[in-house]
Amino acid sequence: MHTPIAVRLPEAVLKPTLITADKRPVISVIVPIFNEEEVIPELYRHLTAILDKIGEPWELICVNDGSYDRSLSLLTALHEQDKRVKIINFSRNFGQQIAITAGLDYAQGDTIVRLKHKHILCYEAKIEESESWGSLRIELRVT
Repeated sequence: MHTPIAVRLPEAVLKPTLITADKRPVISVIVPIFNEEEVIPELYRHLTAILDKIGEPWELICVNDGSYDRSLSLLTALHEQDKRVKIINFSRNFGQQIAITAGLDYAQGDTIVRLKHKHILCYEAKIEESESWGSLRIELRVT
């Protein structure tokens, strides 16, 4: 099981808003979001198509890093329709690394995938189960 990393975060980050789902996932995908309202719907469609093929419970942790566009409202709407989408909301922009660290702290999956939001739409997933390792392998390739 994933053990959260102990990291000292700025005071304002210590209590982010977290919207959770009910079922413990096997896979956690962490995506930092900063003013990405135009990409969020396609990001969700693309990721759910990939993750649903796996056949294991998953969660998508979107870390809203202080966006001032409609990113938070779009993420909230996605959470309302799909409880596997979780949101961590920062009051201001702290940067991608802090956003990823916060996602790692809240991730519940045994497998953690960190993605840069701008790159996910360029990938195609090859998913295979490895009997010899008793684990799942997800290979992302640039298309």
